[in-house]
Amino acid sequence: MPVLVQYLPEGWALPSYLGIVAIAADIVLVIHAIVTCVCPDNVKTREIISVYFIICSGAIICILLSFLWDKTAFVFGAQHSIALLTLNFFMAMMSLLSSVVFLPFMSRFKPIYMPSYMAGEDMGGLISGLVGLMQGIGGEPVCVNVTQEVHNETADFYRNVTSLEQELTSPKFSVSAFFLFMFGLMTISGLSFVALNHTKYCKKEMTTEDTAEETGNEELENQKPQTTENSLKSPDKPTIRLYYFTFHFVFNAVLLYGLCPSIMPYAVIPFGYFEYNLCVRLSTVLIPLSSILTYFVEI
Repeated sequence: MPVLVQYLPEGWALPSYLGIVAIAADIVLVIHAIVTCVCPDNVKTREIISVYFIICSGAIICILLSFLWDKTAFVFGAQHSIALLTLNFFMAMMSLLSSVVFLPFMSRFKPIYMPSYMAGEDMGGLISGLVGLMQGIGGEPVCVNVTQEVHNETADFYRNVTSLEQELTSPKFSVSAFFLFMFGLMTISGLSFVALNHTKYCKKEMTTEDTAEETGNEELENQKPQTTENSLKSPDKPTIRLYYFTFHFVFNAVLLYGLCPSIMPYAVIPFGYFEYNLCVRLSTVLIPLSSILTYFVEI
């Protein structure tokens, strides 16, 4: 983001545009719910196809972004980064869809692997954030004297005009290189998913339906009186604790994914480009890092 705002016509309004696009991508969750209700059969096959679709689509979007991120078009009376906004919309859709597809697929494996999945999900944001810190922004923009030859059509002569223009210093590696790196991560994810489905070791770690049915039947026989007794009881009502955590989840989501990204440029940029870059990059590092720490620190 700190690099993009320097080159794209939206400027410091770009985070707000991307926030609106990300919110509009929530429509994919409604589509997924409708498809699940209309086609309830072949759940396992649909899950595998959905995961392949998400990974392949993410890889293709990263490749397209590496070549089209700076392409603009004249829309609604001004230049806009149509390619970046459109591809970001589809990438946000894939990100949201992965949240409701990957977890059901992981339920096929033993519960011991669930923390590894959650840690790997957080590591994706951590790695991209660290790469962004390595990229930097190239330093503060500088003003340079630029001399241009201007033709006076009335008097039919040329004269030199000198003006000050902002010159941007390049980061350590380009935006295209960053998106290509993300394409590499998506490729590794795709290969890992293929290994989960086809290698013998991974298949051994799956919970088979036969074992689950036998275990379930034994438990039902051993706990039949208890189950019958519990079935007569009414379900527990939501507690204050549930409402408390639900409110905090909603409030944190609004801050992290809606309000903060939109106002951050206007709040931090007066301190300088370096400070803004550090603020954005560290947020992408610390958020997944805090999630990983929850596996070791009990709250």
